[in-house]
Amino acid sequence: MDAPLSVDLNLPEDRAQPRPRRKSKRVWVGGTAIGDGAPVAVQSMCTTLTHDIDATIRQIELLQEAGC
Repeated sequence: MDAPLSVDLNLPEDRAQPRPRRKSKRVWVGGTAIGDGAPVAVQSMCTTLTHDIDATIRQIELLQEAGC
């Protein structure tokens, strides 16, 4: 988990650009807004044993560095 994963989807060049967003209605799931221009919500979880505090903290730091 040292470097971000990069995947080549082998798409034609004209499809490599983001698609225009469609208008959507905002809904709330718990305290998280989804749709209507809300930022994309990403949920993650650690794969370490929680009693391994150092490894768990390191994974959390890596998630933060990745923008989670």
